[in-house]
Amino acid sequence: MTINETDLAAFGAVLLAKSITNHDVVQIYDWLDGAASPVFTRTEQRFKAITLTILLESGSEAETESRFAALVRALRDCTLVFDGLAKRYDCHFQGKAEPTRLTARAWLVELELLCHRTYLPEVIVTANGVGMKAITSLGVVASPCLVTVTPPADIAEFVIQGFEAEIRLHNLEANKPHVIDGYLFRYLKDGVNDIAHYDAFAWPVLPVGTTSLVFSHATANITIQYFPVFD
Repeated sequence: MTINETDLAAFGAVLLAKSITNHDVVQIYDWLDGAASPVFTRTEQRFKAITLTILLESGSEAETESRFAALVRALRDCTLVFDGLAKRYDCHFQGKAEPTRLTARAWLVELELLCHRTYLPEVIVTANGVGMKAITSLGVVASPCLVTVTPPADIAEFVIQGFEAEIRLHNLEANKPHVIDGYLFRYLKDGVNDIAHYDAFAWPVLPVGTTSLVFSHATANITIQYFPVFD
């Protein structure tokens, strides 16, 4: 197991057990007066619970206490990766954890974390010199995307269809990357803010299943990046 890419052994710790729930599913229904059945409004997911049982050991009680404090600090805002599981878990710890002292130098700790995102490593899809690209999402939840368009020649207007909203980019310059950053909600031309030339009602999000993206020009080099997200 790693915490922010640091092996748990660096804290003098061993993972004895873990439990992982699903993300809390919230279904919103409204039952109007006189209606025969409720009306579905929306669905959303919230935190999932991850419980870790960890054994901390060292050469002295003072060192064990220090390692316990360092472990809690690392878990305040963290990404967890478990041995044998490909998924990543973005979590945070809040509240208090009281260790059970098996001996002065060996502490048993149970920590409860809240996880807000479960996902696989980033997927990068290329679509170079084509007018259409079909992408099948590997996740079960819609995933924000980062799209980079690098044209070989100046393009007055570049249109991408297939996402939730049509995306129009204006005044693209040759051989410069034009980045539609659906992760951080920004549009960059060659690393500089160019939001004035971004025309869309939404940022790119890859739906569950297969999506066919259509490009108005079949000359540009395009990459689509996303993290497959799970519940």
